[in-house]
Amino acid sequence: MSDTFGGVLLVHYAFLQVTGCLMLLMCSPMDSESFARYGPLTVYCFQQLIQSSIIFELLDSSNDALSLAIYNVRWECMDTKNRKILYVMLLQSQRPMKLKAMNMITVGVQTMITILKTSFSYFLMIKTFAEG
Repeated sequence: MSDTFGGVLLVHYAFLQVTGCLMLLMCSPMDSESFARYGPLTVYCFQQLIQSSIIFELLDSSNDALSLAIYNVRWECMDTKNRKILYVMLLQSQRPMKLKAMNMITVGVQTMITILKTSFSYFLMIKTFAEG
């Protein structure tokens, strides 16, 4: 999945980072007009980032639960053919299912937190330069 969707994920997260920073900048006058115009779009952009990151994190944690469920199957009562199948399933489920953007950045909640922090930092830096 990382090979197929890695480039798209990298572009998506970069877009959300830049968009989040710009949306915060557009809301920075702190008046009702800017909040009415850009507030919902800002909330939507951050909500999209949060939802996609949590979904990828849930996929990773469900893979761990699947591995434990396969391990806890009563394999002692199975015949040899079914034991071999169960063994292959166990091996496949123990491979980490971390999704990476371009095989560089692991996608998940930690990435989301980093993007949010960086967006706020860039926003504050741009606002400081604009005022000065």
